[in-house]
Amino acid sequence: MKVRIYQIDFDRDEKYICYRNLETVLKRCGGRIPAECYDMVFEYEALSDSLERLYFIFNEAHPKGYKARSLSMSDVVEVIDPMNGSKFYFCDTIGFKEVSFDASKAKGGPQ
Repeated sequence: MKVRIYQIDFDRDEKYICYRNLETVLKRCGGRIPAECYDMVFEYEALSDSLERLYFIFNEAHPKGYKARSLSMSDVVEVIDPMNGSKFYFCDTIGFKEVSFDASKAKGGPQ
């Protein structure tokens, strides 16, 4: 499966949401995830379809060429399905939650 990793840029984090849980992000940002303060930091062809496995990979066994920080709370993972489009998952306190995310507003994201 193809995935993209999005992380908050500290300079554009005006609401101090980096490393915060989903509830806090939504509360501080009017009920939405502000994609405009995120950067697309990596695109990856994963062998596993498990988000938990991706969490391990991007924390313990970084793929070649990965230069971003380890996958953490407030990061967004895009899972790209060529047949059904993309789904976005917020890395929360425990596990991942599917969310709405406008990747076209993220720096480096698809236009």
